[in-house]
Amino acid sequence: MFRNAELRSLLRTPADEEKGVSKPLDPPTLTNRQRIALFYKTSLSLEEAFAKETIAFQDLVQHGCQAVNVFVAGLTAKDLVAMGCKDAAELTKLGFNAAWLALLDTEQVVAFVDTFGRDSVLEQFGKTCHDALFLVDTPIAAVLGLTPQRLLEMCNSQKDVGCEVLRACPPGSLATFTTAAPLVECGFGPTELAKANVSLHELSTLCTQREWSALGLELTFSK
Repeated sequence: MFRNAELRSLLRTPADEEKGVSKPLDPPTLTNRQRIALFYKTSLSLEEAFAKETIAFQDLVQHGCQAVNVFVAGLTAKDLVAMGCKDAAELTKLGFNAAWLALLDTEQVVAFVDTFGRDSVLEQFGKTCHDALFLVDTPIAAVLGLTPQRLLEMCNSQKDVGCEVLRACPPGSLATFTTAAPLVECGFGPTELAKANVSLHELSTLCTQREWSALGLELTFSK
């Protein structure tokens, strides 16, 4: 098992990332089984799918192919780029979202982020509170550098979702926080802190007196 830093070290450098995914790649040779998977329950008949010499990314979009079709067909990020996908934003045309990316294993994560670039993936799939809920404690969160604190920051003012995100974080995650501000900004109170299994002792070492009070914890504050 890779550590988070080791995972990120396998990715392209920022200089590489600026180059995007423009390097020409040969379109994948799709088997009949892959064609069936890609166009199952779409507007393209299997006869037409079999007859196509090559299948482009635009064909997937035009005929209603979805992320589940891509997963079942076993296409990789580089396959999609070779078929004409320009960037991570275009994946949303196939219904890709953070929930689908959370299903990727470590090897797939590294290939996906390396292909589309960290910033592009974050822009599309690492911004909302629901993204945070899907990505918490997953390989792709580790590769993208989405720490427990950053995931909670994505839940600004959404205390119910924030509570679920913090509860899903590995034990001891609060010790990695540099500030209690995300908990305050989420609107946490004693109820949410209890649901999220937050240690008040750990919290007291992180909070200022003002933050402690904002969390509804008026008693026994010690810094």
